[in-house]
Amino acid sequence: MKTIVFIDGENLRHKLAEVLVKHRKIRDGQNLKKFDIRGFVEALVPEPQGLEIRYYGAKVKLAGKHKQTRQKTLAIIQQKRAWNSILKQQRVDYFETGALKVRSDGYPKNSEYLVEKGVDVGMAVDMIVAALKHNVRNIAFVSSDADLLPAVRVLKQEKIAVTYVAYESFVLPSLSQFSKKTRTFTDRQILKYFETHNPQKKRHG
Repeated sequence: MKTIVFIDGENLRHKLAEVLVKHRKIRDGQNLKKFDIRGFVEALVPEPQGLEIRYYGAKVKLAGKHKQTRQKTLAIIQQKRAWNSILKQQRVDYFETGALKVRSDGYPKNSEYLVEKGVDVGMAVDMIVAALKHNVRNIAFVSSDADLLPAVRVLKQEKIAVTYVAYESFVLPSLSQFSKKTRTFTDRQILKYFETHNPQKKRHG
């Protein structure tokens, strides 16, 4: 029976980068350009007939009033192109369901920051559509965003077998409660599937 895995892209990518920086495999998140996403996911959600993997992200445009903000959005755009190329090579479908917005609190000195909006909503809607319209009975999601809870509740009510995948020290009890299975991943697994695509990567001193 078909299984679809829905990945909250920025949520996962942030955790991967955080762990890899901690273990001194990369300097910062922008240096994470290659990772074996398919191998990583298939190890967590084993499926003999293969998985359909959907990776959700936000649309990014060059934006911002300040030079620093525009440089940051440009760096994100460039990194995203390389990352999406890797996803395509691994037969991971990419979906843009939100946007990266520039926000300003006006203090200090009209400072600007970036906020991702709409990705979790688009992902939640697609999970429900897949189950109720396309009769997908097995759904897994990789995220620890509490905003997905209403969708996960609906899926449980509809007798959909839901697998919740999260980092070992950041499992939300509410998401776990309404999922049939909860699978966790560790630093060791992240390092393993990083090394798959970065065999010559050396530690930074």
